[in-house]
Amino acid sequence: MNILITGGTGLVGKLLATKLKEKGHTLLLLSRSKKQISYYDKTYVWDYTTDYIEEEAVLNADYIIHLAGANIASDRWTNSRKKEIIESRTLTTKLLIKVLEKHNHRLKGFISASAVGFYGAITNDKLYTEADTPTDDFLGNSCVAWEKSAEPMRTYCDQVSWLRLGIVLDKKEGAYPKLMQPIRFGLGAVIGNGKQYFPWVHGSDVVNAFIHVLENPSLNGVFNVVAPSITNLETFTTQAAQAVGSAIRLPSVPAFVLKTVLGEMSEMLLQGVAVSSTKLINTGFTFQYTEVGKAVTAIEKA
Repeated sequence: MNILITGGTGLVGKLLATKLKEKGHTLLLLSRSKKQISYYDKTYVWDYTTDYIEEEAVLNADYIIHLAGANIASDRWTNSRKKEIIESRTLTTKLLIKVLEKHNHRLKGFISASAVGFYGAITNDKLYTEADTPTDDFLGNSCVAWEKSAEPMRTYCDQVSWLRLGIVLDKKEGAYPKLMQPIRFGLGAVIGNGKQYFPWVHGSDVVNAFIHVLENPSLNGVFNVVAPSITNLETFTTQAAQAVGSAIRLPSVPAFVLKTVLGEMSEMLLQGVAVSSTKLINTGFTFQYTEVGKAVTAIEKA
């Protein structure tokens, strides 16, 4: 199959492209740069800020896997940054739809990333499922806009799915290196009170989840992609430290410190919900990594 990946040079995109290439698919990349990437067969250019796209990218695709979006954790959430976070997800989707509408072109499927941020930056005793409504905060509203922007895809695709990802653990990129660096040196500390849930998922399981949905066209709608074990940040930090032969010796990092340094973005670390992946599991998907310690050990050995 010809599979077009947007945001394909990010963490998930690179992992996914490598696996799809191994499975023999033809991979097309839609990027802001024309630079050729080894595991993509062809690169096309687009720029949502100017409404520009090389239309052949969409017209040559059987499936689109939509991962494009500004890194939500790379900068403070100023008003301009919030606008960029949302528009980089929604306007890119609309640009893809515009091409389909113009040429009355049909795809076999459209699979989009989303995030468990849909359920908001809160902490409570509820276990959230795909049937729950979003929380009215920046994370929740961003995910709602992100997912809603793809609704028109149903007119042009046999399959439309959204994967709400937890915090993706990878040795080189994302949150994991930042969390583990102080832990490896015996300087790890629990953030806030540590009772906030930490819905994590190993990078390999994310890749396998996308491929599982891709290879099962009947899987439409929303699926949470998080490790099935419910873990709070204190447990994650402690078990991660044990996995690398370290220990948590420093006092917890007070909430006010993070709020001072990160502003509103600190809520991503200070709050967190418990998320269920039962719906995905019930489709026949099996998570390879279900326990924090084993996941960290595997990542460290990679």
